[in-house]
Amino acid sequence: MLGTRPEVVTLTELSFSWFRTKETRQECAYEGWTVDGVPLRQLVSFPPSPMVQQVTPIRNGQANHGYEADYLRAILAEEPPPEFAVMPDGRVPLLMCEADLHLYCGTLTAEIVRGDRVVVWRDFAWQVCQEPIAENAGELSALTFTFDRHQYDEVVRNLLDRALSS
Repeated sequence: MLGTRPEVVTLTELSFSWFRTKETRQECAYEGWTVDGVPLRQLVSFPPSPMVQQVTPIRNGQANHGYEADYLRAILAEEPPPEFAVMPDGRVPLLMCEADLHLYCGTLTAEIVRGDRVVVWRDFAWQVCQEPIAENAGELSALTFTFDRHQYDEVVRNLLDRALSS
């Protein structure tokens, strides 16, 4: 079952001067994807590594105006999304850089396949610099999530309607 929940990551910025280094921390709030109630960030983290820091643009103040809707159209996978909302090889970003939401920084992507009754997220991989991945490079290729299409569409459409009305 696809869902979302409020999440927060802490952004750390370092600034340097002649005599000291200053560290500034800022919280970034957004809505993250969940699968059967478990955050996607947790499902794609490998122990003993910390949870990945990448985020979504859903209800994220860091996102440019309008990008949230374009991102959700790509997640809906019904029609071709804007070119800048997906990777050049057609893979859809699920989690992206927490600092600037840019696809060049390191993005968790997946192939999204819509069927008559289900929507499948498959062939997960980390992509950098919008480069296509090699066919044998999908680090998380065994990971697959299958969602009931009606429930999936309801969740994503509600998010899209909210993004378009704000």
